Amino acid sequence: MPILDITPLGSARSGTAGAVAAIVDYLTNSAKRALGIDGAVGYFADRAERPGIWRGRGVNGEQLKGEVTPEQLTRLLLGGHPNSGVALVSSIGSSGRAARDRSTPSTATSKEFLDVTQTAERLGVDPSYVKRVLLATERHERDPSNQRPPLQPLHGVRDGNNRWRVEPSEVERFLRARSEPKVVVAYDATFKWEKSISVAWVQADPDTRRIIEHALNEGVRTGIAYLETQGLEVRAGERRVAADGMWAVQYRHTSNRNLEPQLHDHVVIANIAADPKGNTRTIAGRALFTHATGHLAGQAVRHFLAEQLGYEWGPVRNGTCDLAHIHPTPLSAISTRSAEVQELATSYGTDSQQARRIAALTTRKRKQEPTDPDALEKRWSETLSYWGFTPEHERDLHGRARPVPFRDTDTAKLHAFLDSPTGITKQSALFDRNDVVRAVIACDGQHGGAARLTADQVERETTRWLASEAVVRLDHHDTRTPRYTTASMLQLETDVIAAYRHGINALPDGVNQSGIRTEQALWQRATGHTLGADQTAFVQQLAGSHDRFALGVGPAGTGKTASLAVACRAWESAGYQPLGTTVTGAAADVLADTCGIETRTVASLITELNAGHNPLGPNTVLIVAEASTLSNRDHHQLVRAVTAAGARMRAIGDPAQHGAVDAGGLWSQLLDTHQDRVAHLHENRRQATAPMRDVRHAGDLLRNGHGRDAITLLADTTRLTTAGTPAD
Repeated sequence: MPILDITPLGSARSGTAGAVAAIVDYLTNSAKRALGIDGAVGYFADRAERPGIWRGRGVNGEQLKGEVTPEQLTRLLLGGHPNSGVALVSSIGSSGRAARDRSTPSTATSKEFLDVTQTAERLGVDPSYVKRVLLATERHERDPSNQRPPLQPLHGVRDGNNRWRVEPSEVERFLRARSEPKVVVAYDATFKWEKSISVAWVQADPDTRRIIEHALNEGVRTGIAYLETQGLEVRAGERRVAADGMWAVQYRHTSNRNLEPQLHDHVVIANIAADPKGNTRTIAGRALFTHATGHLAGQAVRHFLAEQLGYEWGPVRNGTCDLAHIHPTPLSAISTRSAEVQELATSYGTDSQQARRIAALTTRKRKQEPTDPDALEKRWSETLSYWGFTPEHERDLHGRARPVPFRDTDTAKLHAFLDSPTGITKQSALFDRNDVVRAVIACDGQHGGAARLTADQVERETTRWLASEAVVRLDHHDTRTPRYTTASMLQLETDVIAAYRHGINALPDGVNQSGIRTEQALWQRATGHTLGADQTAFVQQLAGSHDRFALGVGPAGTGKTASLAVACRAWESAGYQPLGTTVTGAAADVLADTCGIETRTVASLITELNAGHNPLGPNTVLIVAEASTLSNRDHHQLVRAVTAAGARMRAIGDPAQHGAVDAGGLWSQLLDTHQDRVAHLHENRRQATAPMRDVRHAGDLLRNGHGRDAITLLADTTRLTTAGTPAD
């Protein structure tokens, strides 16, 4: 799970004051409870334990320090100066300003009710959307305990023919509520530290606890500083420009909603910043989400604890890692909250950050009654001791590893790793500064131990490598987040492109057209199937080509494998030996069964090439199926082997399907470069029947980037089922 999660805080315009009050109460009153103020005992689960602390460089150079009062936080979230209250930005936010003058014309009609189509026209949406909201509202009204309400209900009635009817006044109400601008008053940057740190903190003595908490503060300070440098922007007209700094407030939490130990920090970033001219504006929030802040903050924490306490760390994975020498059992014993979220996220069929966020909200418990903090911490300690992690075990963690100086020889090794096939371009040929920061941290924590690099050193090594000859900047215009590639990757791509170009009409022969027609007729007689006109042209172009390298495109369901089966028979009859290769073993099995040829995975073929044996010969036709999944490096090795053997290669796939797991995209680039030489299949044969016409149309929409329209079409034809819960 990533260390950092950023969430916009706000509400509809009319509810801004209430939203601000709720945020302030959550963050500040709970801190008073923790301190025993106003006669309260204990604190609520997942609540701050002490007053907030100012973070950030400040706005227009005005940095604030020390503790934050509730009054200061309230003024700030309402768009004013935290001390004077003078308005700095409109309290309704940028989205509110854009919609401030939006008018809602009357739904003038002589009819008592509107049907679904009329309602959709008035709202400016698709009728299928109206149906879904009406149905969701009806379901919730029937059974509020089991059916979640829609974000904005729309009430209607059904007539005797079971058709929906909506009152004009209800459409007016829905339109006003739906059009009300949403206001972002702040961004909640939540630093969720590794569970093993919380476990060590529970069993640590007071001095060690202070060191751990200081380390987390260093992590927050480092993360906010990086955000201010790399991810803080305001919108100036149509452009986004760098902002000078932020006002942010840090609140430390020690437990989660299940009353389990979980150190984490909420940093509330006010939606106020200044442009280079000193004008205060709201933040262009998108830049906050594209950064390596969590990775860098985690590195700062690890280095500090390794240096101060000698803590040893496991390997870094996705920017996070746990303390070494803590058995998984005590970690699991006090991690039921994480288990709940992970279990529900997995049931969605994905493990994405968005799925975990939805799962966290779905499983979130209501706040519990105040709990005595001393009794709670005693219970934590007893639970951990029972499962095998005692205070003595925490003391045994001390002094196991200390960071050693990072020297010039280490820099050379780091740069070599970044430029290697397993380095920065392993999964993408393009990268930005944030990607390099992540890769440097991953390299430092590849095998665990002490975190050698400080956060400042990570940034310095990032800057040094980006300025080296190994890196090529691709964006030559002024931009805050330029893109790069490596010189080695650029050379690799250049070599492949040159090989395709030099391979045009490089062969003296292809399969003659009469031979292709003969084999097609034999195949059709043997199978009882008939190739369509586009399939016939596809086979003739690929088999008859005099190019060493040829490309073919066939969307799913257009009959690629049947076409290839005929092409293979034509090649064999002309004395050639087809050899199939695919990235996945399952695809290799399908290609072998359908075409009746030897087929191997790309990995096994490249392993043989790397061992010094080229299984290709002058009469080999290498058929690369599902070529969109081919990585650039694998593509390069296959092209070199084909050229060296005097063979020919046919790369066939669908650019709209899955891309390569490792750095890819070269095959799609070649399609653009050689558009006039690409063989195409057009007709969808998989959903050829009339009842499947809408499915075929939806697939075409999705393929051309119109996902919303595809879903709407399927919903209109009742081919989508909306589930109330993941279990439905």
